[in-house]
Amino acid sequence: MDVTLVGRYYERFADHAVSVARRVVYLVTGEYADEPPPDGPVAT
Repeated sequence: MDVTLVGRYYERFADHAVSVARRVVYLVTGEYADEPPPDGPVAT
């Protein structure tokens, strides 16, 4: 039981860490990390 709760806690902590990291990337670069660069390859 305790292992399950700890696992859920770490999963939520990791989700928040990813969210903060994406915001920091946006603040530093001004671009979203999920978007391809404007002059990158075009999917056909």
